[in-house]
Amino acid sequence: MKQKLGIAQAIMEDQDLILLDEPFNALDFKTNNEVLEILFNLKNEGKTLLLTSHQHEYLERLCDHIYAIINQQIVAFNKEEKEKYFLF
Repeated sequence: MKQKLGIAQAIMEDQDLILLDEPFNALDFKTNNEVLEILFNLKNEGKTLLLTSHQHEYLERLCDHIYAIINQQIVAFNKEEKEKYFLF
């Protein structure tokens, strides 16, 4: 419930830039999908979203650019990095 409240608070003020730290953390599957839909709508409205997440599946669906911290460096998260660090 706290996570949902935090997300609602972040988007209530109609800001152009929205910062979210782990917005999908501790949410059930249904709520994850609802949050993802809300974020897609905000993106389509022209809002800039800056978010952190360990759930790269959501980032890949939502984000235009993804970066990761690897060996104390910020690197573009591309296909090579994905194959190197995530098993499928």
